[in-house]
Amino acid sequence: MAMQLSPTVGVIAPQLSLLYYGELIAGIHEVFQPHAARLIAIQGSPQQVAATQIASSHVDGWIVIGDITGIEQLAAQGRPIVTIGAAAADRAIPAVFPDNRGGTSLAVLHLIEHGHRQIGFAGQLAHDDMHQRYQGYLSALAQAGIAHDPTLVFNMPANTVTEGFALAERLSNANWPCTALACATDELALGLLLARQAGDPPPTSLAIVGFDNVLPAQFSDPPLTTVEVAVPAIGAAAAQLLAGLMRGDAPPEQRNHIPAPLVVRQSCGCPADRSTEAMPAAIAQLGWQAQLGWQLVRLLYPTADLDPASAPERIWPGARALVDGCAAALDGAEPEPAAIAQACQAAAALNNDLSALSAIPNMIERAGIAQIVARGDISAYARMADYLIVVRGELLHNLSVTTRSLYRETLDLVQQNQQASQLLLAGQAADAAQLDWMRVTNSINWGCLGLWDTRDAAERGLALAGSYQRRASASWLAPAEFPPRGLLSAPGDHADAITAVLPIASPERDWGVLAVGITIGYLRAATNYDALTTLTTLLDLALNRQALRAHLRDARDRTQALSQQVRELSCPVIPLLPEVLLVPLIGALDSVRIEQILEAVLQGVVDHQAETVLIDLTGVPLVDTQATNALMQIARAATLLGARVHLVGISPEIAQTIVSLGADLSAITTEASLSAAIQRITARRAAGDPRRQLGGGAA
Repeated sequence: MAMQLSPTVGVIAPQLSLLYYGELIAGIHEVFQPHAARLIAIQGSPQQVAATQIASSHVDGWIVIGDITGIEQLAAQGRPIVTIGAAAADRAIPAVFPDNRGGTSLAVLHLIEHGHRQIGFAGQLAHDDMHQRYQGYLSALAQAGIAHDPTLVFNMPANTVTEGFALAERLSNANWPCTALACATDELALGLLLARQAGDPPPTSLAIVGFDNVLPAQFSDPPLTTVEVAVPAIGAAAAQLLAGLMRGDAPPEQRNHIPAPLVVRQSCGCPADRSTEAMPAAIAQLGWQAQLGWQLVRLLYPTADLDPASAPERIWPGARALVDGCAAALDGAEPEPAAIAQACQAAAALNNDLSALSAIPNMIERAGIAQIVARGDISAYARMADYLIVVRGELLHNLSVTTRSLYRETLDLVQQNQQASQLLLAGQAADAAQLDWMRVTNSINWGCLGLWDTRDAAERGLALAGSYQRRASASWLAPAEFPPRGLLSAPGDHADAITAVLPIASPERDWGVLAVGITIGYLRAATNYDALTTLTTLLDLALNRQALRAHLRDARDRTQALSQQVRELSCPVIPLLPEVLLVPLIGALDSVRIEQILEAVLQGVVDHQAETVLIDLTGVPLVDTQATNALMQIARAATLLGARVHLVGISPEIAQTIVSLGADLSAITTEASLSAAIQRITARRAAGDPRRQLGGGAA
């Protein structure tokens, strides 16, 4: 593949850290990794990527998975594009699919071989992949001469386990109109099988097949017969097509299909022991060792090219070791333990399907017994039994190792995310944007967060708010330059290193974009746990929490400032004349306000060196005992500071209250109105009164 040095390939997918997307990216990476290509996987849709221009200056070609919304906008950038699982209207954009039609046709024909004629189909027909699978269902019916019955087609709003439960209810309400059902996805089929545990379950005679061969399919009750999607092969095929377009090759066919073999288990009515499957006629003509070798290969590789002229170990070398071990046990020789262990380890790595692995020793046992009977060597039974114990033990050991590894990896991811959530949401991360919380996520090699920022009305960019491990040199980037080129994961960093770019957004706010350096192993280890989306959701929550706290602090500061203004307005101290203060009061006098008045009057006397304080009560409707005592207290305190308090504008009602309370007014002077008080002050000052006060005693 001759192309430019170190190309950068962009992958756009609705999600990243799920097993399906991890396997696709693994297939893509396998093609480009030998050419030192960088891989940037962006979570979102073509429309979102085109609108934000994220990473557009880095990427030399795009692979779009599933959601092709806005792909014409992405195509306008002028870079080659290949899609997976959906076809664009533009015929120049090639698409890669599993053989949805052929795979479903195989599954339905298998049901027909079981004698079923009333076969239904369930799936979300609006989805391109699902519609192709529906066409395969129709094709199989037509091939078998079975008339299509539209009432047996169940168009579902989604292809999830939850919809599988709803499907069980629909079938029950229709009195189970079919004897077999082809589901467009394993999730639908698994939901249907799980419905047997509650409510009105499907009858055990209902044969069910799925599509995708997800990991839980082999653990359902019964194990689910399904069509296997060769996910890494699909990713690799898309990568090869994109590589050709990047070289300048002519666009290939728009639709390209990858074989999708049928994986037979028990939900279709087949027996659990697959070692009893019929042998193809071409293989039956071979010697017993070649026959056994090819049968073992068929277990691990259902679509293997069974060429009788070649040896089965050409496809799986372990087949030869197991067959040789069987022959040695029959002949009284010692099987090679290391070769058997290596073969069983390879078998568990190649195909972790329980039914396939459990059939291996059963198939060896059947072949061995046939040879013992043919030879008449009864003593070989014990040697064969010992050999099978070793094979079963090795297979069980390797399967348990694989299962434990998967469990530990998933548990590790969950624990890392839990620790990150504690840092992000329990207040232990001083600033979520600084990304220091990533230190507990040992699967992330580096991180960089860009928050949307506008320099001016015409330029929107990403302010680099924080980074983990490596410090970005720039502080502000155009979206097309994000993530910073110096941070992009390259093959030199790790054998399967890639860059993942994820939006940090919620319905309330679009914060920006997070870029992280991870490995494909991390994506695959996540299985059906979307670890990256969990982390970005936590980061969004933490940023929202920090923003809310900042907003509350600002609101508190504004409230305190407003409260201070209200206090000043509720008890204004006005310098009326030199050494004369006016304190006009309006409204009721409660304990809080009285305290404010006392504080304001005393501070005003000190600040203005006042000798006279006019407290205007014209706007006060009522003075009770508490208010009267407070006024006396204010007068006495002012006297200690060298000033005299004058009550102005006392109403008859207030005067009557003060008299009835027997208040001592010796320290207070009263005036009928503010104008009268001002006139008296002015007159005395004009007359040169040395006291410069209104006089002692009450007026």
